[in-house]
Amino acid sequence: MASKDFIYDLLDKLEEQRQEYVLLTIEKRKDENAGELFYNFLYEDSKEDASKILGKLSKIVLEHPDSREDIEIDISDEDEDENEEL
Repeated sequence: MASKDFIYDLLDKLEEQRQEYVLLTIEKRKDENAGELFYNFLYEDSKEDASKILGKLSKIVLEHPDSREDIEIDISDEDEDENEEL
């Protein structure tokens, strides 16, 4: 297994900058695949915001053809009205 020191270095730097983050790593293995989730929330509403973003991201990842393109996800109040209808 590869060293994950660079991931921990990145997380340390983000925390030093008081940056909130959600980082998902995926590791392909012979028997099964695994994922690790790292996160840091500083504000009360950050978990809810992250949940909205991850919900949208899940759909985008499955539908988006180019995995190298930056994707911006908006979580405005309009989105709450959509979720209430579901």
